Amino acid sequence: MPLELPAREPCPCCANLEGKISSDSNRIKHLTFIQRDETVAAFVNPYQHRQGAVLVIPTRHAATILDLSELEAESLSRLVRRVARGICDAFDPAGLNIFQNNRIASGQEIPHYHVHVMPRYAGEHPDAVFGQGAVLISFEERVRIT
Repeated sequence: MPLELPAREPCPCCANLEGKISSDSNRIKHLTFIQRDETVAAFVNPYQHRQGAVLVIPTRHAATILDLSELEAESLSRLVRRVARGICDAFDPAGLNIFQNNRIASGQEIPHYHVHVMPRYAGEHPDAVFGQGAVLISFEERVRIT
């Protein structure tokens, strides 16, 4: 049984890394980077499932964890930890979800490896990772979160 990846051309992560504006369902998105270097990048998730949600990606196109180099995997892990600490300092959440999906069968929707770092707040049900849906926040709100 072949392992399928989501079909999204061009890759929205790569387009944004190249400075192009991503349009998804006629909603224009500018990314607000928290940190970016030649290997990895972290940016405020334009779709906020929880206030303060961040995505961490490799700057080279790699679809899944199996496509990462050792350097990328190490750099991603360090940046995820730094982002998690920053979210805790800025938003004082009750907990954190840190996760990523590989291939369609696992729920991957973007064909570019990405790690979700999502704060969780008191009173939320632990099993409701994405809640009632995401809110597309404005560029100005994303800048405020950074």
